[in-house]
Amino acid sequence: MTQEQPDDVVAKHDAFEVRRYAEHVVAHVEVGGTFNSAGSMAFSALFGHITGANESASSIAMSAR
Repeated sequence: MTQEQPDDVVAKHDAFEVRRYAEHVVAHVEVGGTFNSAGSMAFSALFGHITGANESASSIAMSAR
């Protein structure tokens, strides 16, 4: 389970809500390949970044428990 980001509901509509979230870090990676292989490649790239294979060579706390 991942942590939920705190939010404020800014507006409510019939089919959706508009929410404001606190500032946070998001990682994004694009890979090619089949659906199954792309998931593994993307996870490997993101895990490397989280564990220190990044510009500042520092690890990032994971929000998953």
